[in-house]
Amino acid sequence: VEIEDGLIRIGESAFEGCRNLDEIHIPDGVAEIGNNAFKSCKSLTSISIPEGPKAIKQNTFYDCQNLTSVKIPSSVTLIGGNAFYGCDSLIEFSIPEAVTSIKDSAFSNCDNLSFVRIPESVTSIGSEVFDGCKKLKTIEVAPSNQHYKQIDGVLFSDKMDLLFAPQLLSGNYNIPEGTTSIHDNAFSGCTKL
Repeated sequence: VEIEDGLIRIGESAFEGCRNLDEIHIPDGVAEIGNNAFKSCKSLTSISIPEGPKAIKQNTFYDCQNLTSVKIPSSVTLIGGNAFYGCDSLIEFSIPEAVTSIKDSAFSNCDNLSFVRIPESVTSIGSEVFDGCKKLKTIEVAPSNQHYKQIDGVLFSDKMDLLFAPQLLSGNYNIPEGTTSIHDNAFSGCTKL
């Protein structure tokens, strides 16, 4: 699908369920992409979003099973709930530097996701963000991030809440001294412990 210049908004569910849509060009000037915009576009393999949108909204790429590459602009500060849920072909994902908030289940059930990088800018991470990511091995947190850190491969808050352990965590894991809480489903699916 080729969209001509002049478009400023892609509405909710605009392309939802277009199972054979494999490519789309979004022109400069688009300021908003609605909830569910590309939900269940199972053939979509890559997408480049131009500068403008402030959020990857709820369910935007939900169940886009063949999506391997997403270019997110520096204008985006929020990744919405279930935004990339079930994107089984994503292998690595670096959260863009301007993002401050990642909502619930944003990357849940991305079966082949193995590496995630969280930048300094992130101040809020929802629940079950990486739940069901069976091949997730590494969560890298920028050392300069004041709100989150990674300790021996496990994601913690700055208050030492244990938030999430990658499912490929293996061997013996000693919960660090000073840990204040272990969140719901923190070690769910860690079958190699």
